[in-house]
Amino acid sequence: MTQPKYKVTYISNSCGNTDELSNQPHESVAQSLYNLLINHKEVTHPVIGIEGSWGSGKSQVINILQRIIKDENKTDEFCFITYDIWSSQEDLTRRSFLDSILSNTKNNNKDFVTKILEEDYDKLNATSIIRKTKTFPSIRFFFATLLLIPIASFIINSIEHFIGYNNNALWTYDQLKGCLNLILSLFSLIVFIISYKQELDIINSDSNKKNFGACKKFMCIVGRMLYVFKEKDIEKEDYETIITDEPSVSRFQHTFDDVYKSLKAEKTLIIVFDNMDRLSDPSKLMSSWSLLHTFFAERDYKGKIWAIVPYAKQQLIELMKSEGNNDCDKTSEFINKTFFTTFRIPEPIMGSWKYFLNSKLDYAFSPAINEEDKTVIALIFSRSMKDRQIRPRDIIVYVNQLVTLYSQHYFEEIPIGSLALYAQYEDKFTQPLDAILKFKGFESLVPLFEDSNQLSGWLSSIYYNLPSNEAIEIAYERSINAFLQADYEIMDGKDEKESAYKDLSSNKAFKHHIEEYFNVETDYTHLKMENLFYLLGKIDISSFTRQKIYRNIANQIQMLKDQFSIYEPWMEYGFLNCDEKSTNTIIDTLLLESKHNFESYYKTVIELIKIKEKRKSLRVPIGSFVTESVQDMVNLVKYLKEENAEKYYTRTKISIEVSKLLEFMQSGATTGELFSSNTDSIYDLLRVFRAHGVDLSIIADIIIDANVTISNLSIDKVERIYKVFNIVNTQNKLIPSYTQANSATAKYMIIPEYLACAINKLISTNASTQTINAALTNEFGEETKAICKYITKYASTDDLFKLAVESKNKLLIRLIQVLIADYTKTLISSGYLLEHTTEIINVVLTPCEDRLITLLDNNAENILTTYGLHCLGVDTYWTEKINKQAVEEHTFFRKMSEKWIEGFRRFSKDDWCSVLQNKDIDLTKYIHKLEDEELLPVDLWYNTDIENAIKESFLGYIKNENQIEESLFDLWKKHVGETMKATLVNYVVDSIQNPSQINIIQLVKLIHLYVGNSKRLNENKYANSFYDEYFNRFIKETSIGSLLQFTIDNWDKLHKYALLLSNDRIDRLITVMDQRKKEIPVEAQGLPKWEGYIKILQSLSTNETTIVA
Repeated sequence: MTQPKYKVTYISNSCGNTDELSNQPHESVAQSLYNLLINHKEVTHPVIGIEGSWGSGKSQVINILQRIIKDENKTDEFCFITYDIWSSQEDLTRRSFLDSILSNTKNNNKDFVTKILEEDYDKLNATSIIRKTKTFPSIRFFFATLLLIPIASFIINSIEHFIGYNNNALWTYDQLKGCLNLILSLFSLIVFIISYKQELDIINSDSNKKNFGACKKFMCIVGRMLYVFKEKDIEKEDYETIITDEPSVSRFQHTFDDVYKSLKAEKTLIIVFDNMDRLSDPSKLMSSWSLLHTFFAERDYKGKIWAIVPYAKQQLIELMKSEGNNDCDKTSEFINKTFFTTFRIPEPIMGSWKYFLNSKLDYAFSPAINEEDKTVIALIFSRSMKDRQIRPRDIIVYVNQLVTLYSQHYFEEIPIGSLALYAQYEDKFTQPLDAILKFKGFESLVPLFEDSNQLSGWLSSIYYNLPSNEAIEIAYERSINAFLQADYEIMDGKDEKESAYKDLSSNKAFKHHIEEYFNVETDYTHLKMENLFYLLGKIDISSFTRQKIYRNIANQIQMLKDQFSIYEPWMEYGFLNCDEKSTNTIIDTLLLESKHNFESYYKTVIELIKIKEKRKSLRVPIGSFVTESVQDMVNLVKYLKEENAEKYYTRTKISIEVSKLLEFMQSGATTGELFSSNTDSIYDLLRVFRAHGVDLSIIADIIIDANVTISNLSIDKVERIYKVFNIVNTQNKLIPSYTQANSATAKYMIIPEYLACAINKLISTNASTQTINAALTNEFGEETKAICKYITKYASTDDLFKLAVESKNKLLIRLIQVLIADYTKTLISSGYLLEHTTEIINVVLTPCEDRLITLLDNNAENILTTYGLHCLGVDTYWTEKINKQAVEEHTFFRKMSEKWIEGFRRFSKDDWCSVLQNKDIDLTKYIHKLEDEELLPVDLWYNTDIENAIKESFLGYIKNENQIEESLFDLWKKHVGETMKATLVNYVVDSIQNPSQINIIQLVKLIHLYVGNSKRLNENKYANSFYDEYFNRFIKETSIGSLLQFTIDNWDKLHKYALLLSNDRIDRLITVMDQRKKEIPVEAQGLPKWEGYIKILQSLSTNETTIVA
């Protein structure tokens, strides 16, 4: 224990008669009052107001006034009487006022002539009398009956002695006495029992006696019943005070005039009406105000009687407002009319109140507090009084509270500044942890202290009255406890728990204290597991402590199982990141406890499945759970759907017997309908079962085998059948046999599932256009769109396209448009779409052609593979639309072009012969389209099958045995080299047995190919024979125009060829050329060259060299 540094003294809260404030506000008001009282006897309205807030020193002004009067030796001239309105508020009447005045004057011979005042006082209080009364106890009926026994015996004895015996009497006197005594005794016993019961009821109804024991109750009752034998007459005195009526106004004035008249000539009476502003009852305030106004404001006492009323104006205004007067101006006017003048106490200036505070601190603490601490104390006080008027009373209360706290915490030298902070903000410690650790309510003052952690220690020491090191531990322990036990919510997007933890952990010492909290044996049963799990993910918690917390939860799980009856999101971090063995223990309990409620169980199971996906090593022993309730399963599926968790259904192992479902669906069904309205609630359940492979064939079979006449059923009953069938049926294109598609069932086409089956019926029966349009008359509305989800289960897209194109039915067309535009992602075609594309687009898909291409892009491989190996034979739409840009932008066009090319690569020689010989014109357009768009690979032409087909086809063409597709032949010549072309032409030349039979057209093509490519043209052994068999006839029979152009284009080759010819063949050539020259028009540009060629040949013939420019 430390020795106190200061010796302390409390400051009296009573008003002094000196002004210690530097600006002397009280002294100045008192001096002004004195001057008024001394120098202004002419005032006829003797009510003076002193305005100032509570604690501003209004009473001190009165004391200073009395001191000034004493200092000026005027004491004998003044008499002061104080009427405390607040203390008299229970009897706030004119009478109580008179009683107070007379009590203070009737014995004051110094200032008053007292005789008349004594008489007035006696008259005012002559109201008490004494009354003497006697009361007698009443005799109980029980005792009266007992008294009858001796009385009866006495009467019988008297009769016996008076009359004597009669031997013939029926009863003797003794018998008569015995009988009467017995009857009266029994009657007395009954009365006693009744009386006893009444007394017992009275005791039991008395809260002080009802808990007495049986013996004590008996003694009490018997004592009360025998009371008449223990007491005598009772005499008592009653003192009764009779309150007379309130003195009338005239009597009041008369009595008060006596006071005025009794006042000695040289004396002045000053009546102080104190504490008026402390009244809480507006009616009492108005009563006091009425007294003042009536008997002072309207009376002229020649300056000998004055009324001084200290008041707080704002408090009076507020009190009058509560009476229903909300007009502040009127209230102020009312006050002003009461006082002829008002002195307002000035507020102390900054230096003034600081001086006052320091003086009080110097008085209260010895030795004096150092200046630095005084500055902190003053700052704390000034900031706490922000926007409030500082009053001397506030400062005195502040210093006294500081003295109390210092005296109380003697065991440790707590800094005076910390005590001052607590003293001024003690009201903030209603939430001690917030105040001690977060400084809530005085955050701005923390910078005044060097160490906020140390400040928390001092404040905790003050609050808990313990040394700081022990107190701060308690504060943190309670703070952590409060956090771990609290129920937090998310309000307006703000997580209360997050905010609370942020506040809790903001202190630097938090990490140490949180570790200390958990590293002792802790009972977790009073803690919220949600908050404990929250701590697991915080970096402030060490890994060791985190694992210890988690293991302790697992170890205490049986005591905590109430908090593990359903999986909650806050468990996730622990399950994913903490000790696996402990997690498995907690999961076991969680699964077991959640089974008590089906909803809790399935939610828990689903979330644990998700957890296991993230942490595969966890053990989540989910067992089979078979429920008898269809509604339970409906709720489960609803939850799965809401959580987008339908994929987990099988893993939940929760099930119900399908027979139970069927029983539920048929319960309440009327004759003629398969399923009742119960069915409407389980569609989603059936869908989930179907998606997860639950065998629903029993339901499907009932629908298929049912004997139903559709036209006899209402729409809702038909809808129920086909909705269920659409879900449970697993066979494509299977529909109930009783499905009809005609005008009689057109009304059912608004049911998507029925419409799908009806379309299947129309397709399978090859219905006529008339039948289709009679059955499908409805518009395709929003309610029908659902069909797009499953129509392909009943009809392929090709079937739909064909049905729509042939019937041009509006419903079908719109159905396909919506299907293609909004629903279909997978498109399968057996060929109809590709082979009738133009017609389908024109009739059905004009608005969504681009969407069709997109679908084809997404399903290109499947469609083209399904259609055929080469995709040669598709609609002209594709050859028209395909181009290089389309191939680059669309997968389907690229794949189709690849399929075409792949098909061409797979062509045999015969296939190519068929194409080259114009036997399959359609295939030619594919090759040309690919070539035109630069999509045809060059290496295609180097295929051996193409080469052989070219040889065969070209030879047949030369022999005039078949046609040849010249455009394809030209393409081949364009892409292959001279060698392949030479090989071709040499092969043809060698294969012809009788060249003379070749048509001139074919011969021209052969010569062109030969001269342009064959190396034999430059070989001696072939020169003369080629001339004789082919060239000579070519020169003679070819049209002159073609011949002239050919000669010009190939002169260099022909010149070299001529050098190899024999002279006679050259001469014949010259002769032919000379003859053909005559056919060349004179104006022809090639004529000079033709003549020059002849001269060259002539020079060869004569071995002369001629150069022709």
